[in-house]
Amino acid sequence: MSKAEQWEEAAAMYDTARHVAAQPVEHAPGQYRIEHYPNSRFWGVYDGERLIAVTVYKRGAREVAGRLEMQERTIADLKRQLGLLPSLG
Repeated sequence: MSKAEQWEEAAAMYDTARHVAAQPVEHAPGQYRIEHYPNSRFWGVYDGERLIAVTVYKRGAREVAGRLEMQERTIADLKRQLGLLPSLG
C-alpha cells in the first residue's frame, strides 16, 4: 500500500469517526433530561421525576448527564461480559 493510499484510508477513518461522534445520543424514555429553572440561571438534571443535580451552566448539566449515561453504559457492558463467562458450578 502506498503512502497516498495510507493517507486516504486514514482520512476516511477520521471522517467516519467524526461523523459517528457528532451523532446525537438517543435517550431512552426515563433517561436523564435537562431542564432550565424559570426566571433563574440554574439548570436541573433529572432521572425521570427525580432531581439528580442542579448546575449554573447548561454545559455543566450536559456534562453531569453525559457522565451518568457513560457510567450506565459501562455497568451494562460489564453485566453483559459477566453473562458471557462460563459458570464454575
